[in-house]
Amino acid sequence: MISSALNIVFKSIRFNKKPVLYQVLIIALLSAVITGSLLTGRSVRTSLKKSATERLGNTGILVSSGIRSFSSELAHRMKDSSGIKCSGIFELSGYCQSLKSQKGAFNTHIYAVDNEFFRFQGNDSLTILPGEIAINERLA
Repeated sequence: MISSALNIVFKSIRFNKKPVLYQVLIIALLSAVITGSLLTGRSVRTSLKKSATERLGNTGILVSSGIRSFSSELAHRMKDSSGIKCSGIFELSGYCQSLKSQKGAFNTHIYAVDNEFFRFQGNDSLTILPGEIAINERLA
């Protein structure tokens, strides 16, 4: 019974060679495309997680105000009430210009932090005094 069913299947495949070949090729091509898409999605997801981890540093919980701003005392109040290390950051987009050369940098990210921020990230040796700024090499 089974051998007669297999015999019919093989005769059908032999009779319809071209359509069967085309179907096999299409299935192989679609399998390759779907596998590539899944692998690419996983790679992108992994790189996004890595990028987020690098940007957040020692951060475990992030509270964002969106377009509004919190008082600078909020981080201190959270630290006092929870006992968790906290640090505040004020972020905005801005414009920088050299007074000597009059060259400017548009869409610059400006971060306002206090010295608690550096201790939070595990760097006790770096301090910025009031009225001072730190800039990266590219902007300098």
